[in-house]
Amino acid sequence: MSNVPVWTLQQLLALPRKNTGLVVTPSCRERVAELLPFDLQQVPKADSTMIVVGGGVLMDQWKYRKVAEGFRLICIPSSFASGAEVSGVTILNTPDGKQIEMDDAYRPDGRAYLPELLQGLDTSRVKDSCGDVWSHAIEAFLSPLATDELRTEIVALMTEMFSMPMEADARWFDLGARACDAQGRSSVGLIHGIAHTLEPLLDDSIRFGHAALCAILVAPVLQFNRTHSTKWSELVNRYELNEADFDRIASALFDPERYAVVRRLMELHWKTILRDRCTRTNGVLVRPGHLSYFLDTHFS
Repeated sequence: MSNVPVWTLQQLLALPRKNTGLVVTPSCRERVAELLPFDLQQVPKADSTMIVVGGGVLMDQWKYRKVAEGFRLICIPSSFASGAEVSGVTILNTPDGKQIEMDDAYRPDGRAYLPELLQGLDTSRVKDSCGDVWSHAIEAFLSPLATDELRTEIVALMTEMFSMPMEADARWFDLGARACDAQGRSSVGLIHGIAHTLEPLLDDSIRFGHAALCAILVAPVLQFNRTHSTKWSELVNRYELNEADFDRIASALFDPERYAVVRRLMELHWKTILRDRCTRTNGVLVRPGHLSYFLDTHFS
């Protein structure tokens, strides 16, 4: 598990105000202001501490900056989807698509969790966040880069996740961090290959993003992996997992209306999806002709 230390709220409040900056995603600013009385600041000094509160995109931007600029970085996720607060991976949005960088130097210097940020989250966003965590765990488990030791760790993680409600429960913060750390030590696969390709194409008329894409794709990609290789069933049997548990999760996450949007975009951009680095590390080889499976097969 990641060695990024966990900071308590009391430790954060003990930081010197004159040398501590705060960056907060707009949707959380009011709640964060009640908990962390630091000045909003976006121009850090090399000897300063920056507290960044937000989603994976915002945290990754500041992880990238901290390597270049040398300040101390503490990340606080606004939800539990990405796990970026423990990861040495940064994913940046560029005009040419997703830029993925991997180095332990990108890991934050600290992380903290504020359960208060989960209050009032829309139920669909909570479900999507759970789906993103599940996508990390499932793809890391199937990854060709995962060791037996890591798979044993992921099985223990998924066993905990099977018992969790898809609700705004603060325990998901730790589960999300562990799932992200696991995929960082192995890889993700086709779920993320599709999500990373399609996310920049979603316009204002399509009101869902990365976490929702990953949640929607758990069922289709899980079924694809099952039916196009024996690897999934061999691993499930070896680690004494129950297929019915995965079916229950996949069914709870699937949204046929949103998948219809995803399917249309997949048809238009399949060649790009095939070239994505995440697709290339899928646990089952993905070929050009496999597009028809996702267009013609019924998922639930």
